[in-house]
Amino acid sequence: MDQQFSQEDEKAMFFFSLLDKNLKEIKDLGALQFYVWLRHFWPSVKSSFGRIMGRIDIVKETFKSLCKEHKKTFDPNNIRDYIDVYLNEMKEQEEKGEKNPNFNDLQLQINIQDLYFAGSETTGNTVRWAILLLALNPDVQKRAQEEIDSVIGRDRVPSYDDKKRY
Repeated sequence: MDQQFSQEDEKAMFFFSLLDKNLKEIKDLGALQFYVWLRHFWPSVKSSFGRIMGRIDIVKETFKSLCKEHKKTFDPNNIRDYIDVYLNEMKEQEEKGEKNPNFNDLQLQINIQDLYFAGSETTGNTVRWAILLLALNPDVQKRAQEEIDSVIGRDRVPSYDDKKRY
């Protein structure tokens, strides 16, 4: 997806709060999460499972709507993002008379959910660890600051174009 969210974006923050709540609740369930059938006999597991699935349903519906909107506005001459590339591949296969079971609406929704959440969570964790390690290693922190100052300076924020300069 060619879409980025700022820290102030309410939809993004809402998704991240759902993800965070689910990760905490799943962690609290421990090994019981692998024995889903226990939810029928253990009230706390049943209620946790229900809350987790409710949050997942909200996310699934949101991404389903996003895919529907992309289908409505799809233009093969103006590919905007991953969703459009996927839709274009589905269209090309259909025109050739091919039917790949791996290219369908449900798989597209699953893919963008995975990209959104897996990418967001791992990126956030990587940044948190980097900050922790820099805090624990002042000499490395100093060298990193010197490199930033030499490549970017102190008068502006970094941009992707700075990568070419290093």
